[in-house]
Amino acid sequence: MNSVNVAMALTLAALTATAAQAQYLDVRVVRVTSVGHIEVSDGGGRYAVTLPQLDAPRGCHGDISTKWAQQFVPAGTMLKWLPDPRDPRLVLEIAGANIDYLRAALSAGAATVSLKSDLQEVWQPYQDAASHSKIGLWAECSVEDPFERAGREAGIAKRLLYAVALTESGRQGAPFPWTLNVEGQGYFYPSRQDAHHALVTFLKRGARSIDVGIMQVNLLYNGSRFKDTWQALDPYTNIRVAADILKDNFARENDVARAVAHYHSRTPWRGASYLQRVSNNYQRSALLNTTIAKDPK
Repeated sequence: MNSVNVAMALTLAALTATAAQAQYLDVRVVRVTSVGHIEVSDGGGRYAVTLPQLDAPRGCHGDISTKWAQQFVPAGTMLKWLPDPRDPRLVLEIAGANIDYLRAALSAGAATVSLKSDLQEVWQPYQDAASHSKIGLWAECSVEDPFERAGREAGIAKRLLYAVALTESGRQGAPFPWTLNVEGQGYFYPSRQDAHHALVTFLKRGARSIDVGIMQVNLLYNGSRFKDTWQALDPYTNIRVAADILKDNFARENDVARAVAHYHSRTPWRGASYLQRVSNNYQRSALLNTTIAKDPK
């Protein structure tokens, strides 16, 4: 049984929901574009249902997430839809039980609770259960080398991106993704969840200058390049944002050395020191596979 079917089986075994039938509209699924965006029809018109309570992952986990949604509510599935702007719901009936789509998606690890949702505390336990079970987006997935992909998409050499990563978050000879630098103090965490919890805590305490993730992207200056703090810790997204920063620097400076130096600092002596460290790691990276460290110890 593949991971999607396992997650679906766990969902069906664990979840039932009672729908207030009088409040719901009967609709049929027309198309699923992502876990949080479903096009439906009531026979008289089509409607785009957006679920603001959910955030869909990207990269390899985004593919898993969308595939789960497309299999869980394929085109033609009959649903009950509650078009509430604050807390819209979709409910489907399986084997005589009413299944809440939001609970199913979170429990299957197909989505995360949106940090923008004012109902975060209601949905968080379902996400936590999936995280604990390491299913869906909480599981490891084998995909294309993130340095290769981000470099190709941004037009930046993979080897240079890896050298910058080694300089920024190197741990035991490889870049490490679950790391923060807060006001000059570095922290390493055993998981993405732990790093994210710490990041949110630091922000709530008023910390301003925080470098995040495998490429140590500074949220004060480049936080707007991420959808949210959870995405900022995604290794591929973090690498891709760093590649875009380097690309922007090169467009402005028209010089690779200055573009790399300015990734760290525009202060000449700081930039020069950083450039030397990247150069050293660039030479080393020719002998290394572009792996990511798994253990913070």
